[in-house]
Amino acid sequence: MRIIVYGSLRRKQGNSHWMTNAQWLGDHQIEGFELYSLGHYPGV
Repeated sequence: MRIIVYGSLRRKQGNSHWMTNAQWLGDHQIEGFELYSLGHYPGV
């Protein structure tokens, strides 16, 4: 299964230990979407 993570789940961030068994495939940006601050959580 492939997933995209952001924030503290990214490599070398505070919660990256949850991704220890994951295989990093690289950085990626999805065209046509923007990340917005909605307070405690972001929105797309």
